[in-house]
Amino acid sequence: MKTGNQNLFILFQLFKGRGKNGKSAIYLRFTINQKRVELSTNLYVDPKAWDSEGQFVKGKNGRNPNH
Repeated sequence: MKTGNQNLFILFQLFKGRGKNGKSAIYLRFTINQKRVELSTNLYVDPKAWDSEGQFVKGKNGRNPNH
């Protein structure tokens, strides 16, 4: 997304090794004009259920539950 003279990128990312009970933490990364900020969502997911390309948790059938 480009806003005026600024570039804004938003990404949901799974951080393996930062989890509870074998689950990994989901982080939100904002990048504005090449400055990065990462925030924890306080949500944890089984890494096998995470779709890194689509940036969402897969449903029970392995597909995006919203489509």
